[in-house]
Amino acid sequence: MSPQPDKTGRKRGYILTEEGLKKLNLALKEEKEKIGKKPSNEYIAEKADIGKEAISKIRNQKKPADESSIKALFLAFGLTLEEDDYGYLPPSSPSSDSSPSSDSSPDYLERTSIESRCYAAIEKPGIPIRIQAPWYMGKTVLMNKILFRAKQQGYWVVSLSFGLVDKEQLSELDQFLRWFAACIGDKLKELGVQLELPNKPEDYWDNTFGSKHSCKKYWEKHLLAKINKPLVLGLDDVDRIYQNPEIAQEFFDLLRDWCEEGKRSPNWKKLRLVLAYSRRIPNPDIFRSPFNLGESIKSLEFEPEEVEKLAQQYGLVRNNEQLEQLMAMVGGHPYLVQTALKEISCQNTKLDELFKKAHTTEGIYHDHLKNMNDRLQQHPQLKDAMKKVVQTTEPILLEWEQMLNLESMGLVKVEGNQVTIRYPLYRKYFQNVSKLTND
Repeated sequence: MSPQPDKTGRKRGYILTEEGLKKLNLALKEEKEKIGKKPSNEYIAEKADIGKEAISKIRNQKKPADESSIKALFLAFGLTLEEDDYGYLPPSSPSSDSSPSSDSSPDYLERTSIESRCYAAIEKPGIPIRIQAPWYMGKTVLMNKILFRAKQQGYWVVSLSFGLVDKEQLSELDQFLRWFAACIGDKLKELGVQLELPNKPEDYWDNTFGSKHSCKKYWEKHLLAKINKPLVLGLDDVDRIYQNPEIAQEFFDLLRDWCEEGKRSPNWKKLRLVLAYSRRIPNPDIFRSPFNLGESIKSLEFEPEEVEKLAQQYGLVRNNEQLEQLMAMVGGHPYLVQTALKEISCQNTKLDELFKKAHTTEGIYHDHLKNMNDRLQQHPQLKDAMKKVVQTTEPILLEWEQMLNLESMGLVKVEGNQVTIRYPLYRKYFQNVSKLTND
Protein backbone atom coordinates (compact mmCIF):
# COMPACT_ATOMS: atom_id res chain seq x y z
CA MET A 1 0.00 0.00 0.00
CA SER A 2 1.25 3.51 -0.67
CA PRO A 3 2.11 5.71 2.32
CA GLN A 4 0.18 8.89 2.94
CA PRO A 5 2.18 12.16 2.80
CA ASP A 6 2.81 13.80 6.18
CA LYS A 7 1.84 17.40 6.99
CA THR A 8 4.80 18.70 4.98
CA GLY A 9 3.69 16.77 1.91
CA ARG A 10 6.72 14.48 2.07
CA LYS A 11 6.30 10.75 1.61
CA ARG A 12 8.25 9.05 4.37
CA GLY A 13 8.97 5.43 5.14
CA TYR A 14 11.04 4.21 2.18
CA ILE A 15 14.08 1.94 2.20
CA LEU A 16 16.35 0.65 -0.54
CA THR A 17 15.96 -2.96 -1.56
CA GLU A 18 18.95 -5.29 -1.89
CA GLU A 19 19.05 -4.55 -5.62
CA GLY A 20 18.73 -0.79 -5.12
CA LEU A 21 21.62 -0.73 -2.67
CA LYS A 22 23.82 -2.73 -5.06
CA LYS A 23 23.07 -0.23 -7.83
CA LEU A 24 23.93 2.72 -5.58
CA ASN A 25 27.15 1.12 -4.31
CA LEU A 26 28.30 0.47 -7.87
CA ALA A 27 27.75 4.16 -8.72
CA LEU A 28 29.71 5.19 -5.62
CA LYS A 29 32.60 2.94 -6.68
CA GLU A 30 32.66 4.69 -10.04
CA GLU A 31 32.59 8.04 -8.26
CA LYS A 32 35.57 6.97 -6.17
CA GLU A 33 37.56 6.30 -9.34
CA LYS A 34 36.65 9.77 -10.65
CA ILE A 35 37.61 11.74 -7.53
CA GLY A 36 40.47 9.52 -6.37
CA LYS A 37 39.07 8.78 -2.93
CA LYS A 38 36.09 7.13 -1.27
CA PRO A 39 33.12 9.55 -1.32
CA SER A 40 32.09 10.46 2.23
CA ASN A 41 28.51 10.99 3.33
CA GLU A 42 29.24 14.73 3.41
CA TYR A 43 30.41 14.63 -0.21
CA ILE A 44 27.40 12.56 -1.29
CA ALA A 45 24.99 14.86 0.59
CA GLU A 46 26.42 17.95 -1.09
CA LYS A 47 26.29 16.36 -4.54
CA ALA A 48 22.67 15.21 -4.07
CA ASP A 49 21.68 18.43 -2.24
CA ILE A 50 20.10 16.55 0.66
CA GLY A 51 21.01 16.16 4.34
CA LYS A 52 23.86 13.95 5.56
CA GLU A 53 21.46 12.20 7.96
CA ALA A 54 19.25 11.20 5.02
CA ILE A 55 22.28 9.77 3.21
CA SER A 56 23.14 7.69 6.28
CA LYS A 57 19.58 6.34 6.54
CA ILE A 58 19.47 5.39 2.86
CA ARG A 59 22.87 3.68 2.78
CA ASN A 60 22.48 1.81 6.08
CA GLN A 61 18.97 0.48 5.28
CA LYS A 62 18.20 0.69 8.99
CA LYS A 63 15.73 3.57 9.10
CA PRO A 64 13.23 4.60 6.42
CA ALA A 65 13.86 7.83 4.50
CA ASP A 66 11.86 10.24 2.34
CA GLU A 67 11.03 9.08 -1.16
CA SER A 68 12.23 12.44 -2.52
CA SER A 69 15.64 11.95 -0.86
CA ILE A 70 16.12 8.55 -2.50
CA LYS A 71 15.11 9.96 -5.88
CA ALA A 72 17.48 12.92 -5.49
CA LEU A 73 20.35 10.61 -4.52
CA PHE A 74 19.88 8.36 -7.53
CA LEU A 75 19.49 11.33 -9.86
CA ALA A 76 22.72 12.91 -8.56
CA PHE A 77 24.69 9.85 -9.66
CA GLY A 78 22.95 9.37 -12.99
CA LEU A 79 20.87 6.40 -11.84
CA THR A 80 17.31 5.52 -12.80
CA LEU A 81 15.23 4.69 -9.74
CA GLU A 82 13.10 1.69 -10.67
CA GLU A 83 10.19 0.14 -8.82
CA ASP A 84 12.21 -2.78 -7.48
CA ASP A 85 15.01 -0.51 -6.19
CA TYR A 86 13.07 0.66 -3.14
CA GLY A 87 9.94 -0.01 -1.15
CA TYR A 88 7.68 1.37 1.53
CA LEU A 89 8.50 0.19 5.04
CA PRO A 90 6.16 1.74 7.63
CA PRO A 91 7.35 1.93 11.27
CA SER A 92 5.53 -0.07 13.91
CA SER A 93 5.73 2.82 16.38
CA PRO A 94 6.98 6.43 16.54
CA SER A 95 10.20 5.14 18.10
CA SER A 96 13.39 5.29 16.03
CA ASP A 97 14.05 1.74 17.21
CA SER A 98 10.96 0.38 15.48
CA SER A 99 11.13 -2.92 13.66
CA PRO A 100 12.23 -2.96 10.00
CA SER A 101 8.87 -4.60 9.29
CA SER A 102 5.44 -3.95 10.68
CA ASP A 103 2.45 -6.18 11.06
CA SER A 104 0.31 -3.09 10.42
CA SER A 105 1.44 -3.09 6.80
CA PRO A 106 -0.06 -5.47 4.22
CA ASP A 107 3.47 -5.95 2.83
CA TYR A 108 4.56 -7.62 6.06
CA LEU A 109 4.02 -11.35 6.37
CA GLU A 110 5.13 -13.04 9.53
CA ARG A 111 6.92 -16.28 8.68
CA THR A 112 6.92 -18.01 12.01
CA SER A 113 8.52 -21.31 10.98
CA ILE A 114 11.58 -19.61 9.45
CA GLU A 115 11.93 -16.69 11.84
CA SER A 116 11.58 -18.77 15.02
CA ARG A 117 14.46 -21.02 13.93
CA CYS A 118 16.66 -17.99 13.33
CA TYR A 119 15.70 -16.28 16.59
CA ALA A 120 16.60 -19.42 18.52
CA ALA A 121 19.95 -19.73 16.70
CA ILE A 122 21.19 -16.21 17.53
CA GLU A 123 20.98 -17.07 21.22
CA LYS A 124 23.51 -19.88 20.80
CA PRO A 125 27.26 -19.34 20.29
CA GLY A 126 29.00 -21.15 17.45
CA ILE A 127 25.75 -21.59 15.47
CA PRO A 128 25.89 -19.44 12.31
CA ILE A 129 22.68 -18.66 10.43
CA ARG A 130 23.11 -19.17 6.68
CA ILE A 131 20.52 -17.61 4.36
CA GLN A 132 20.88 -18.65 0.73
CA ALA A 133 18.27 -17.58 -1.81
CA PRO A 134 18.19 -15.99 -5.29
CA TRP A 135 17.86 -12.27 -5.94
CA TYR A 136 14.65 -10.51 -4.79
CA MET A 137 13.71 -13.36 -2.45
CA GLY A 138 14.01 -11.32 0.74
CA LYS A 139 17.39 -12.35 2.18
CA THR A 140 18.17 -8.85 3.42
CA VAL A 141 14.67 -8.42 4.83
CA LEU A 142 15.04 -11.64 6.83
CA MET A 143 18.50 -10.65 8.00
CA ASN A 144 17.18 -7.27 9.17
CA LYS A 145 14.43 -9.02 11.13
CA ILE A 146 17.02 -11.25 12.81
CA LEU A 147 19.26 -8.30 13.64
CA PHE A 148 16.33 -6.34 15.00
CA ARG A 149 15.39 -9.28 17.22
CA ALA A 150 18.99 -9.42 18.46
CA LYS A 151 18.83 -5.71 19.25
CA GLN A 152 15.66 -6.32 21.24
CA GLN A 153 17.57 -8.97 23.19
CA GLY A 154 20.09 -6.31 24.20
CA TYR A 155 22.88 -7.59 21.92
CA TRP A 156 25.33 -5.46 19.99
CA VAL A 157 24.36 -5.57 16.32
CA VAL A 158 26.59 -4.81 13.33
CA SER A 159 25.87 -5.43 9.65
CA LEU A 160 28.16 -5.26 6.64
CA SER A 161 27.48 -5.82 2.96
CA PHE A 162 30.33 -7.17 0.88
CA GLY A 163 28.79 -5.29 -2.01
CA LEU A 164 30.86 -2.42 -0.58
CA VAL A 165 34.23 -4.12 -0.99
CA ASP A 166 36.45 -2.70 -3.74
CA LYS A 167 38.35 -4.87 -6.20
CA GLU A 168 41.65 -3.61 -4.79
CA GLN A 169 40.70 -4.89 -1.34
CA LEU A 170 39.93 -8.28 -2.83
CA SER A 171 43.30 -8.50 -4.53
CA GLU A 172 45.28 -9.56 -1.46
CA LEU A 173 44.28 -11.39 1.75
CA ASP A 174 46.05 -9.12 4.23
CA GLN A 175 44.49 -6.01 2.70
CA PHE A 176 41.03 -7.58 2.72
CA LEU A 177 41.22 -8.71 6.35
CA ARG A 178 42.47 -5.29 7.45
CA TRP A 179 39.52 -3.69 5.63
CA PHE A 180 37.10 -6.14 7.24
CA ALA A 181 38.48 -5.61 10.75
CA ALA A 182 38.51 -1.82 10.33
CA CYS A 183 34.88 -1.76 9.10
CA ILE A 184 33.62 -3.73 12.10
CA GLY A 185 35.71 -1.68 14.52
CA ASP A 186 34.33 1.58 13.10
CA LYS A 187 30.76 0.32 13.33
CA LEU A 188 31.23 -0.72 16.96
CA LYS A 189 32.67 2.68 17.81
CA GLU A 190 29.62 4.29 16.19
CA LEU A 191 27.48 2.24 18.59
CA GLY A 192 29.43 3.67 21.51
CA VAL A 193 31.74 0.75 22.28
CA GLN A 194 34.99 1.98 23.84
CA LEU A 195 37.60 0.02 21.89
CA GLU A 196 40.79 2.00 22.65
CA LEU A 197 42.60 0.76 19.54
CA PRO A 198 46.37 1.30 19.22
CA ASN A 199 47.37 4.23 17.04
CA LYS A 200 49.62 2.20 14.74
CA PRO A 201 48.30 -0.85 12.83
CA GLU A 202 51.58 -2.70 13.36
CA ASP A 203 50.91 -2.58 17.12
CA TYR A 204 48.04 -5.04 16.71
CA TRP A 205 48.66 -6.59 13.28
CA ASP A 206 51.77 -8.77 13.24
CA ASN A 207 52.19 -10.54 9.91
CA THR A 208 54.98 -12.63 11.35
CA PHE A 209 52.26 -15.15 12.18
CA GLY A 210 50.15 -14.49 9.07
CA SER A 211 47.16 -12.33 8.22
CA LYS A 212 44.50 -14.72 9.57
CA HIS A 213 46.28 -14.99 12.92
CA SER A 214 46.56 -11.18 13.13
CA CYS A 215 42.89 -10.73 12.26
CA LYS A 216 41.81 -13.30 14.85
CA LYS A 217 43.93 -11.71 17.58
CA TYR A 218 42.61 -8.27 16.64
CA TRP A 219 39.04 -9.49 17.03
CA GLU A 220 39.74 -11.36 20.24
CA LYS A 221 41.82 -8.72 22.02
CA HIS A 222 40.50 -5.41 20.69
CA LEU A 223 36.86 -6.13 19.84
CA LEU A 224 35.35 -9.11 21.67
CA ALA A 225 37.28 -8.50 24.90
CA LYS A 226 35.84 -4.97 25.07
CA ILE A 227 32.17 -5.97 25.03
CA ASN A 228 30.15 -7.52 27.84
CA LYS A 229 27.26 -8.87 25.78
CA PRO A 230 26.88 -10.85 22.54
CA LEU A 231 27.72 -9.28 19.17
CA VAL A 232 25.53 -10.36 16.26
CA LEU A 233 27.37 -9.81 12.98
CA GLY A 234 25.26 -9.79 9.81
CA LEU A 235 27.27 -10.28 6.61
CA ASP A 236 25.33 -9.73 3.38
CA ASP A 237 26.38 -10.56 -0.20
CA VAL A 238 28.96 -13.03 1.13
CA ASP A 239 29.24 -14.66 -2.30
CA ARG A 240 30.75 -11.44 -3.69
CA ILE A 241 34.04 -12.40 -2.03
CA TYR A 242 34.28 -15.27 -4.49
CA GLN A 243 35.54 -12.79 -7.08
CA ASN A 244 38.84 -13.99 -5.62
CA PRO A 245 38.42 -17.70 -4.76
CA GLU A 246 41.70 -17.90 -2.85
CA ILE A 247 40.78 -15.04 -0.53
CA ALA A 248 37.27 -16.45 -0.15
CA GLN A 249 38.59 -19.84 0.99
CA GLU A 250 40.96 -18.29 3.53
CA PHE A 251 38.23 -15.99 4.87
CA PHE A 252 35.68 -18.80 5.16
CA ASP A 253 38.32 -20.90 6.91
CA LEU A 254 38.69 -18.06 9.41
CA LEU A 255 34.92 -17.85 9.98
CA ARG A 256 34.82 -21.61 10.54
CA ASP A 257 37.54 -21.29 13.16
CA TRP A 258 35.61 -18.53 14.93
CA CYS A 259 32.48 -20.69 15.04
CA GLU A 260 34.47 -23.56 16.56
CA GLU A 261 36.06 -21.17 19.08
CA GLY A 262 32.55 -20.05 20.04
CA LYS A 263 31.90 -23.48 21.52
CA ARG A 264 34.72 -23.20 24.07
CA SER A 265 36.23 -19.71 24.38
CA PRO A 266 34.49 -17.09 26.61
CA ASN A 267 35.34 -14.22 24.28
CA TRP A 268 34.35 -16.03 21.09
CA LYS A 269 31.08 -17.17 22.66
CA LYS A 270 30.01 -13.53 22.35
CA LEU A 271 30.08 -13.67 18.53
CA ARG A 272 27.02 -14.74 16.51
CA LEU A 273 27.12 -14.85 12.69
CA VAL A 274 24.34 -14.30 10.13
CA LEU A 275 25.46 -14.93 6.53
CA ALA A 276 23.36 -14.08 3.46
CA TYR A 277 24.23 -14.95 -0.14
CA SER A 278 22.62 -15.71 -3.50
CA ARG A 279 25.11 -17.96 -5.20
CA ARG A 280 26.04 -21.44 -4.02
CA ILE A 281 29.49 -21.28 -2.49
CA PRO A 282 31.86 -24.15 -3.37
CA ASN A 283 32.80 -26.16 -0.33
CA PRO A 284 35.83 -28.31 -1.29
CA ASP A 285 36.85 -28.90 2.33
CA ILE A 286 33.99 -29.20 4.83
CA PHE A 287 36.38 -28.57 7.71
CA ARG A 288 37.45 -25.17 6.31
CA SER A 289 34.06 -23.57 5.82
CA PRO A 290 31.13 -22.33 7.93
CA PHE A 291 28.67 -23.40 5.24
CA ASN A 292 27.97 -26.81 6.73
CA LEU A 293 27.41 -25.49 10.25
CA GLY A 294 24.49 -23.98 12.07
CA GLU A 295 21.01 -23.08 10.84
CA SER A 296 20.51 -23.26 7.08
CA ILE A 297 17.70 -21.29 5.40
CA LYS A 298 17.55 -22.16 1.70
CA SER A 299 13.99 -21.47 0.62
CA LEU A 300 12.24 -18.14 1.11
CA GLU A 301 9.45 -18.78 -1.38
CA PHE A 302 5.89 -18.39 -0.09
CA GLU A 303 3.78 -21.47 0.50
CA PRO A 304 0.18 -21.44 -0.88
CA GLU A 305 -1.26 -20.71 2.56
CA GLU A 306 1.13 -17.77 2.95
CA VAL A 307 0.05 -16.32 -0.39
CA GLU A 308 -3.56 -16.68 0.73
CA LYS A 309 -2.81 -14.92 4.02
CA LEU A 310 -0.98 -12.11 2.23
CA ALA A 311 -3.93 -11.63 -0.12
CA GLN A 312 -6.20 -11.28 2.88
CA GLN A 313 -3.88 -8.67 4.37
CA TYR A 314 -4.27 -6.68 1.16
CA GLY A 315 -8.04 -6.85 1.64
CA LEU A 316 -8.64 -9.10 -1.35
CA VAL A 317 -11.62 -11.41 -1.51
CA ARG A 318 -10.55 -15.02 -1.19
CA ASN A 319 -10.40 -16.74 -4.57
CA ASN A 320 -8.38 -19.94 -4.48
CA GLU A 321 -8.58 -20.44 -8.24
CA GLN A 322 -7.05 -17.05 -8.99
CA LEU A 323 -4.34 -17.47 -6.37
CA GLU A 324 -3.48 -20.84 -7.91
CA GLN A 325 -3.24 -19.12 -11.31
CA LEU A 326 -0.91 -16.51 -9.83
CA MET A 327 1.35 -19.15 -8.28
CA ALA A 328 1.29 -21.14 -11.51
CA MET A 329 2.83 -18.07 -13.16
CA VAL A 330 5.32 -16.82 -10.52
CA GLY A 331 5.42 -19.63 -7.94
CA GLY A 332 5.90 -18.37 -4.40
CA HIS A 333 8.44 -15.70 -5.35
CA PRO A 334 7.93 -13.06 -2.60
CA TYR A 335 8.61 -10.00 -4.74
CA LEU A 336 6.58 -11.17 -7.74
CA VAL A 337 3.64 -12.28 -5.59
CA GLN A 338 3.58 -9.08 -3.55
CA THR A 339 3.84 -6.93 -6.67
CA ALA A 340 0.76 -8.63 -8.16
CA LEU A 341 -1.31 -8.46 -4.98
CA LYS A 342 -0.39 -4.82 -4.40
CA GLU A 343 -1.33 -3.92 -7.97
CA ILE A 344 -4.69 -5.64 -7.68
CA SER A 345 -5.50 -4.04 -4.31
CA CYS A 346 -4.35 -0.53 -5.21
CA GLN A 347 -5.27 -0.27 -8.88
CA ASN A 348 -8.30 -2.57 -8.88
CA THR A 349 -6.71 -4.60 -11.66
CA LYS A 350 -8.19 -7.99 -12.40
CA LEU A 351 -5.92 -11.00 -12.41
CA ASP A 352 -7.04 -12.01 -15.89
CA GLU A 353 -5.76 -8.68 -17.25
CA LEU A 354 -2.58 -8.98 -15.22
CA PHE A 355 -1.85 -12.48 -16.58
CA LYS A 356 -2.23 -11.43 -20.21
CA LYS A 357 0.27 -8.58 -19.96
CA ALA A 358 2.60 -9.91 -17.25
CA HIS A 359 5.47 -10.83 -19.60
CA THR A 360 5.11 -7.79 -21.89
CA THR A 361 6.40 -4.21 -21.80
CA GLU A 362 2.95 -3.16 -20.56
CA GLY A 363 3.00 -5.63 -17.67
CA ILE A 364 3.64 -4.93 -14.00
CA TYR A 365 6.88 -6.93 -14.09
CA HIS A 366 8.46 -5.05 -16.99
CA ASP A 367 11.16 -3.28 -14.95
CA HIS A 368 12.07 -6.47 -13.11
CA LEU A 369 12.23 -8.53 -16.31
CA LYS A 370 14.17 -5.87 -18.17
CA ASN A 371 16.70 -5.72 -15.35
CA MET A 372 17.21 -9.49 -15.59
CA ASN A 373 17.60 -9.30 -19.35
CA ASP A 374 20.07 -6.42 -19.09
CA ARG A 375 22.21 -8.53 -16.77
CA LEU A 376 22.20 -11.40 -19.25
CA GLN A 377 23.12 -9.08 -22.12
CA GLN A 378 26.29 -8.16 -20.22
CA HIS A 379 27.30 -11.82 -20.17
CA PRO A 380 26.86 -13.46 -23.61
CA GLN A 381 27.53 -16.99 -22.33
CA LEU A 382 24.77 -16.64 -19.72
CA LYS A 383 22.44 -15.20 -22.35
CA ASP A 384 23.06 -18.17 -24.63
CA ALA A 385 22.56 -20.60 -21.74
CA MET A 386 19.23 -18.97 -20.89
CA LYS A 387 18.10 -19.36 -24.51
CA LYS A 388 18.71 -23.09 -24.26
CA VAL A 389 16.68 -23.29 -21.06
CA VAL A 390 13.59 -21.52 -22.42
CA GLN A 391 13.58 -23.52 -25.67
CA THR A 392 12.71 -26.77 -23.91
CA THR A 393 10.42 -27.99 -21.16
CA GLU A 394 12.83 -30.77 -20.24
CA PRO A 395 15.72 -30.45 -17.74
CA ILE A 396 19.01 -29.73 -19.50
CA LEU A 397 22.71 -29.74 -18.69
CA LEU A 398 24.65 -26.48 -18.48
CA GLU A 399 28.21 -25.62 -17.61
CA TRP A 400 28.69 -25.45 -13.85
CA GLU A 401 29.33 -21.69 -13.66
CA GLN A 402 26.40 -20.91 -15.93
CA MET A 403 24.12 -23.05 -13.80
CA LEU A 404 25.19 -21.38 -10.55
CA ASN A 405 24.85 -17.86 -11.93
CA LEU A 406 21.40 -18.42 -13.43
CA GLU A 407 20.28 -20.08 -10.20
CA SER A 408 21.53 -17.15 -8.11
CA MET A 409 19.53 -14.77 -10.33
CA GLY A 410 16.46 -16.89 -9.65
CA LEU A 411 15.89 -17.73 -13.31
CA VAL A 412 16.34 -21.51 -13.07
CA LYS A 413 15.87 -24.36 -10.63
CA VAL A 414 18.61 -26.94 -10.23
CA GLU A 415 17.57 -30.58 -10.16
CA GLY A 416 20.59 -32.78 -9.68
CA ASN A 417 23.03 -31.67 -12.39
CA GLN A 418 20.31 -30.26 -14.65
CA VAL A 419 18.25 -27.10 -14.74
CA THR A 420 14.71 -26.08 -15.66
CA ILE A 421 13.09 -22.65 -15.88
CA ARG A 422 12.00 -21.48 -12.44
CA TYR A 423 8.72 -19.79 -13.42
CA PRO A 424 6.50 -19.75 -16.54
CA LEU A 425 6.67 -15.93 -16.41
CA TYR A 426 10.38 -16.08 -17.22
CA ARG A 427 9.87 -18.58 -20.01
CA LYS A 428 7.26 -16.40 -21.73
CA TYR A 429 9.33 -13.25 -21.37
CA PHE A 430 12.63 -14.64 -22.60
CA GLN A 431 10.98 -16.53 -25.44
CA ASN A 432 9.47 -13.24 -26.52
CA VAL A 433 12.81 -11.43 -26.18
CA SER A 434 14.52 -14.13 -28.24
CA LYS A 435 11.84 -13.90 -30.91
CA LEU A 436 12.15 -10.12 -31.14
CA THR A 437 15.95 -10.41 -31.35
CA ASN A 438 15.75 -12.98 -34.14
CA ASP A 439 13.23 -10.89 -36.04
